[in-house]
Amino acid sequence: MLRNERLLSYCHSFEKGLEVGPLSNPLATKQQYPFVEYADYASKEELAQTSSRDPNIDVNAIPEIDHVCRSIDDFFNIKNTFDFILASHVIEHVPDLFGWINAISFLLNANGKLILAVPDKRYCFDYFRNETTFGECLEACWEKRRRPSTRQVFDAFSLARHVYSHNAWEEAPGKETDSMFNVATAYELAKQSFEEGRYRDCHCWVFTYDSFLDLIGTGNTFGLIDLRVLDSSPPIHGSNEFHVVLCKQ
Repeated sequence: MLRNERLLSYCHSFEKGLEVGPLSNPLATKQQYPFVEYADYASKEELAQTSSRDPNIDVNAIPEIDHVCRSIDDFFNIKNTFDFILASHVIEHVPDLFGWINAISFLLNANGKLILAVPDKRYCFDYFRNETTFGECLEACWEKRRRPSTRQVFDAFSLARHVYSHNAWEEAPGKETDSMFNVATAYELAKQSFEEGRYRDCHCWVFTYDSFLDLIGTGNTFGLIDLRVLDSSPPIHGSNEFHVVLCKQ
């Protein structure tokens, strides 16, 4: 089964869905899922403007954004509820992991599902970063963090390496792997974020397939989130992501 087919196998065309962060390549298209809506941190026009110089993004393919959610709090202002919510390579960016899951849970119907595609650090540029701990997620949750911390910004940029998923499956990257950013750039970005309160998008959280499932399980144990794992699949050979489906307990 192809990647998109696998993720969409949990969705039905007659259901009401929400896709978070579709940019120019939504998984659930209006043609296949006529009742799907889209949420992102900016409007279609804003996304097109900020992406205009990126050759990998077709700005004409960006769908109309039904819900502009600049922070977790904005999800609670959405009036609709949904049978499924899709988020591909989104959850690792949110400043408060458990808070974001709870915001999504708020929007799900009783039998609704949150379908996630999540990068696995072993096969992407996060290879040399430490896995996220429960304590880090707990701290962000209790702080109600709304932007990445200074440490997260610095680590995300200073430790990013040119790791290619297919190669990483065949041989572990060595310490000589080229950096994507120099340390001075990472320092300046972290400094701007701290001194100016600027939101700097980055991978706030770093997971492997097993560590993510452990975090969700521990969050359940302490009552921090009310979504449990319904299904999951580890990365397939050559890919850089795993898939997890969460549902209401």
